[in-house]
Amino acid sequence: MALVTLLHWISVVRLTGVRLLPGDFLKIGAAMTIMGAVALWIWNAGRLPGVWLDLIAAGLLSLVVYLLLLMAMKLVDRHDAARIPILGRLFK
Repeated sequence: MALVTLLHWISVVRLTGVRLLPGDFLKIGAAMTIMGAVALWIWNAGRLPGVWLDLIAAGLLSLVVYLLLLMAMKLVDRHDAARIPILGRLFK
């Protein structure tokens, strides 16, 4: 999987001339790892009544953590967030 991603990265650079910074990929990888840890922690805690509520809580809260991490690492700024459908109105 990592090889496919690397090959796509090289293809995008060749076709568009846009350089993608390796540091940004590392930051995204760290944010994904933390997001997964949060989801696993919420899922294993199992404090809500019913498995479905634990699943929904794990998904939603890990997504919020991921978005906050992207903003904290300066990968997504206010202008980017404003383009998100529905939620974008909150950032204008």
